[in-house]
Amino acid sequence: MGFVAALALEYSSAFFICAHRPAKSPRAMAADAAALLDHTLHCERYALMKVLAGYERDREGLSRLLASFRARSAAALAKGELSALQCGVIVDIIEEAQFRVSQNVGVPLLSAVAAARLVQSASR
Repeated sequence: MGFVAALALEYSSAFFICAHRPAKSPRAMAADAAALLDHTLHCERYALMKVLAGYERDREGLSRLLASFRARSAAALAKGELSALQCGVIVDIIEEAQFRVSQNVGVPLLSAVAAARLVQSASR
């Protein structure tokens, strides 16, 4: 096998490994959604971005995570951990992020903006 063929095989293998990661388990995703809510309530932007970074190459997984985060926010409202205003703002941020995930917006940029807006909403 020639050098070019070996290089092409290595590149395609690396692409396959990166592009076809196994999806996170529902339990791990629920833990990430709970962590997002906790970090939002404590205004920890870096921690929010760290959780979201795990979904940088998985748009579908990020969309599912945001849906789970929205459900966690509604549950926190029912428990009295969030005010109605805070929950409404958080849900609006999540819905906009879900819309942007479906478009061709870079996930790192989306994560940074969402984290900044979530921290800003929680500090009100």
